[in-house]
Parts: sequence; structure tokens; C-alpha cells
Amino acid sequence: MYRREIQERRERGLGYHRDSTVIDKLPSTPAIFDGITGLRVLRSGSPLRFAITTPGGCPLAVFVDRMRLDFFELYLLAPQDIAAVETYNNSTFTPVQFRVRNNCGAIVVWTKRFFK
Repeated sequence: MYRREIQERRERGLGYHRDSTVIDKLPSTPAIFDGITGLRVLRSGSPLRFAITTPGGCPLAVFVDRMRLDFFELYLLAPQDIAAVETYNNSTFTPVQFRVRNNCGAIVVWTKRFFK
């Protein structure tokens, strides 16, 4: 069911999507989000520490396997753990299940273990 929903959102052209065929080749979790239009990846100190905002600095909500979490949980994931990523850089195009009040969009991460 979730795979179908992800595919439907991808086909509708909402947000930006990357799957494991791309993600598995990347050196770090922040690299997954590099180059995605409408996102700014902010790194600090440790290579594991990062945040993602809109170009204007508005933070995005983070969901991992449908659960609303903090960026800290993203620090704990390696690219090899991630099956797919959906990003929405404004609340208008963010699917309702991933909208958070006073938010600028969402990062939706699906782990490989979720689909097992």
C-alpha cells in the first residue's frame, strides 16, 4: 500500500523523489539532499550534523517511516538504510499526512526495514 502511495505522489509530480538506486551510491545521508531544488543543506562541525531548510531558512518537518521525528534520527541513518526519500519544499504541495502546522514542507524518509 505504501509503495503504491509513494509511486502515485511521484507520478503526480509533487515534490522531489530519490530511491535506493541513487541513494546507495552516495557517501553520506546529507549528500542525499544535495542538489535538490528548493532545499538548503546546512552542515555543522561533524559530518553527521546537518539541517535542511528552504532557501529562506524555514525548517522542514522530518518523517521517517511515517513517524514525525527530529533531524537527530536522520543522523543515525546511513544511505544504505534508506529505500526512498520524498521532499516537499513548501506546505502547498506537501501531502496532508506530512503537513505540520507552521511548517515549510517536509522530508519523508522510507527505510529498507519498513518495506521488509
